[in-house]
Amino acid sequence: MPTPIIDFRVSCPIPEGLDRYLKPTGRLADYARHYGDRVFGNEEEHRYMKPEEFIAFLDEQGVDKAVIKTSDMTTISGTKFPADVLYDYIKDYPDRLIGTAGCDPFRGMDALRDLERDVKEYGLRGVNMGPWELGLHANDKKFYPIYAKCVELDIPVLLHTSMNLSSSNLLDFGRPIYLDEVARDFPELRIVAVHGGWPWILEMIAVSWRHPNLYIEVSGTMPKYIATPDTGWEPLIRYGNSVLKNKILWASNWPMINPKESLAEFDKFPLKDDVKRLWFGGNALKVLRLEE
Repeated sequence: MPTPIIDFRVSCPIPEGLDRYLKPTGRLADYARHYGDRVFGNEEEHRYMKPEEFIAFLDEQGVDKAVIKTSDMTTISGTKFPADVLYDYIKDYPDRLIGTAGCDPFRGMDALRDLERDVKEYGLRGVNMGPWELGLHANDKKFYPIYAKCVELDIPVLLHTSMNLSSSNLLDFGRPIYLDEVARDFPELRIVAVHGGWPWILEMIAVSWRHPNLYIEVSGTMPKYIATPDTGWEPLIRYGNSVLKNKILWASNWPMINPKESLAEFDKFPLKDDVKRLWFGGNALKVLRLEE
């Protein structure tokens, strides 16, 4: 069977997932000022969809499976995308829609109990967290019980690893170097560095190369910029076409970018055909334990 196209990062088109783009506040207001109405507040193009409508959208975009991001920032901002709400949305399409849980590291054991329930009862297949939004580095020990629970549950952790556009949160929270300690302390933990680690691309490559279970997800940046010389992304394409070919995961981060547009641009990258298959879905199958 052909390797499925797996978009490793999309928002759920319901208020809990999409309102941060349609009605940006707080830190997301900073993002809106940079990206403008192409992404934020664009109600004409980005709309709520019922599950069957979203499946039709994915078909039109050329995506076989979509990994839906959630978050739990109850302590920081009082916001949470509940696992039961996501489950109700994805439950009729288990072969197409893959849910991830949010986890608030400030909630201690309650967060771990919720995570175990989210995986065992609702079938969610990973944990998504944004260290920059939480005001923590990825190696902060508040995360460590969650990392241990991920190993126990055999699920990956998805961590925002890149710059952020908030004027109130430090860039340093997104540096890849902090994943080095985490990967050393949890060698069985599958870590996905979300957004590719830019502008610390060489640091991202070095950390991923060192650790077998550390993957690089590339999303949220227009692919044409990634492929443009002198933007700082060149080493990722070079190493991702060879020694790191089994480590790269394609994602659109819709609604930041439409999957069809992103796929078309990535397909122009100077990558070997077998490498493209790995980037577009083969590596995701491994990370998510979906190999047949």
